[in-house]
Amino acid sequence: NFEDPSLAPRLEQFLASTSDIVRESAILAIDKLNDPRGRGVSRYGSRDPALPFQGRFEDALLHLRSGSLCDKYRAIFYFRDLNTKEAVGALAEGFNDPSDLL
Repeated sequence: NFEDPSLAPRLEQFLASTSDIVRESAILAIDKLNDPRGRGVSRYGSRDPALPFQGRFEDALLHLRSGSLCDKYRAIFYFRDLNTKEAVGALAEGFNDPSDLL
């Protein structure tokens, strides 16, 4: 169940994984399960690993460049939803991140 916050403690064991992909996936899943804004599908019908950032473009760009993994994902989905040329440029910048998930 993608929407059951009681699953978060079960995922915590994966936070110590030596695999970056497993550890980062657990971080994102726990963060989303605990997000009070909800866990449903996006306006595009997808189940995204993070809810979009809420705020200004410049702040989302800062999150993408230097935020936590969860902040970066929120920024990515903010830019996707913004759907402008500037947002596409910001998304392209995200590919330079060292995370295996980005």
